[in-house]
Amino acid sequence: MKKIILVLLMIVFGVTILVITLLILFSKGNCRYELGDGYALDICENKSNMQLLDSENAVIVPPVILEYAYDSTFIILSQRPWKVPGVSYRLGMTLDERDSIFKHSTFRQYFIINKKEKHEFLGVDSSLMDIEFYGPDSLIILYPGCENRYSNVYGPFNKEEYLQKREELGVPKELQLKE
Repeated sequence: MKKIILVLLMIVFGVTILVITLLILFSKGNCRYELGDGYALDICENKSNMQLLDSENAVIVPPVILEYAYDSTFIILSQRPWKVPGVSYRLGMTLDERDSIFKHSTFRQYFIINKKEKHEFLGVDSSLMDIEFYGPDSLIILYPGCENRYSNVYGPFNKEEYLQKREELGVPKELQLKE
């Protein structure tokens, strides 16, 4: 009788461990940090890879979002795209070399999203796309920039343009990035 109970306990323990392991492996948890009106930051991978999503999970501003602030009307944010403008990327550059360029860059661009304006897809800005082909096996790397355009998303801007657009749109002075 003791052996049967011991075997049953071992089976229950094994099943419990299996269920817990499967839950950990297959559940991502809540990856959205809500900013109101259907907008959210996607923080699933990690906070250093944040991107802004709309209510349909379309990427509005791709990674990497450096800072953000929001109120009931506006979202303001700064972003550094993975492919830093003005940097010459040579054929055959390793991912570690590209990561190093990104990490040491101080480049920053700014966006303003008016949550109260109509959110309408305007199309794709293909001028921001950059495709690189590597080697005989045709490894393709796509740098999408911020190619999707929406009617209520303003940017990318440099700092001066951003400050001018803030004033034009009436973004409250209290809403600030920490920078």
